Amino acid sequence: MNNASRGEHAPKAERNNQHLKALFWVHFHRMPFKAIPKMLTVALMTRVAKISHYYPAKGGLSEYYSLHMIMHQRMVDASKEFVAEIGAYVHGYGHDTKNNMAARTIKGVYMGPTDDILEGHRIYDLNTKCEARYAKIKVLPMTDQVIKIIEADARLEGVTELRTYSRRNGELMDNRR
Repeated sequence: MNNASRGEHAPKAERNNQHLKALFWVHFHRMPFKAIPKMLTVALMTRVAKISHYYPAKGGLSEYYSLHMIMHQRMVDASKEFVAEIGAYVHGYGHDTKNNMAARTIKGVYMGPTDDILEGHRIYDLNTKCEARYAKIKVLPMTDQVIKIIEADARLEGVTELRTYSRRNGELMDNRR
């Protein structure tokens, strides 16, 4: 048995943490933002952890079935799960069908699919700065205005950049683009 020292993780847990951290940075660097609000950071980390269970683990329980399939007893629906990347600019629609002058779509940033069986999507609403859920989305090209809004929201929350510290010596790693 290999016990971890005080203040350290077990080696396997540390590897898992490093794997999730690396996936997070890959997804973050694919976004056009320099900083993102805390709500998007939580959504991105949750999504990265969820996606890592979509593939069978080497030396895991099954050679053919992923942890997601074993636990939920259903296949990953790519048409629902991979509609858009987190951080994509989308319009959400599909709820209001009343005949009035109210807007039927919202502009927002994609936060991922909902966790229920029905098709739905979580969107960071650019007007209310809250999460909204819509049945359908349309992915649109990212605009400079949306980038400025998201970065301004992050600054209001006190987030100017995302930082990573080295686990060995605690020094700030260079994550600038």
